[in-house]
Amino acid sequence: MRPSSRLSSSSLMARRRQRRPSWLPFLVVLGPFVGAAGWLVTTGWPVSHNLGLVGEADLAPSAADPAFLGDATPQPLVVPAPTVPNSSNEKRLAPTRSPLAFADVPEGYWAKPYIDALTAREVLNGLPDGTFAPNRQLSRAELATQVANAFDIPANTPAKAFGDLAPDYWAAEPIAEAVQMGFMKGYPGDEFRPDDLVSRLQVLVTLATGLSLPVTEESQQQLQQYQDWETVPDWARPQVEAAIHAGIIRPQPGTENRLRPQEIATRAEVATLVYAALAYLGEVPAKPE
Repeated sequence: MRPSSRLSSSSLMARRRQRRPSWLPFLVVLGPFVGAAGWLVTTGWPVSHNLGLVGEADLAPSAADPAFLGDATPQPLVVPAPTVPNSSNEKRLAPTRSPLAFADVPEGYWAKPYIDALTAREVLNGLPDGTFAPNRQLSRAELATQVANAFDIPANTPAKAFGDLAPDYWAAEPIAEAVQMGFMKGYPGDEFRPDDLVSRLQVLVTLATGLSLPVTEESQQQLQQYQDWETVPDWARPQVEAAIHAGIIRPQPGTENRLRPQEIATRAEVATLVYAALAYLGEVPAKPE
């Protein structure tokens, strides 16, 4: 359980080093997906980075889910200068090791600087076979793990038991932390559905909700710069607008900006969003160093 006050960087990193390695979940699901890429690279997300992420083919929108709350040659990701509520260097999340090298994240890969920055801070890890699987689609349990490793928000929600999570489930602890920090919550019937895949929309809502990002009139106008902004369900628009205003995503001038909110997010894409959220908090530089 998270403490009631923010930990120092040294205490936080000591605790992060005690976490289960983030590759454990992939050992569970590795078998069915092993293929030519040597890891869990599933369908991925064909690329055209109009969200500052990857994506090209439009997918049919799925039903909005308010209960969630809580490679081709891509264009480079653009992370804007963040709106930093507290830029004190004392609270910055400092690297604790050299970035991990992954066989499937070569030099020049669009998300490598963000993956390197997060692995150096022990927010992310890879598989023992030396891969990161940047195009692998992310599950709710895996998103909860990234959130729990990256952020140290005081607990604001009571602990909750989910009927579909065994006490020894690999991600039980990070899921509990993500819920208590307010990033995520469960579904009716006391279910968390840890294996459900997460969409771009759900990742943005998770970050905006957990960080209590503010919504402004300007952010509402920024959302409308995306050609498919009307596909964002009404219940999620305030969170998406807040994420835009905070600089976690931003429309790019002179491009065909599309959110494609219902497309499934990949590990590389979520890594860039988590890094941008940490930059907003002032925990890391605006761009990886």
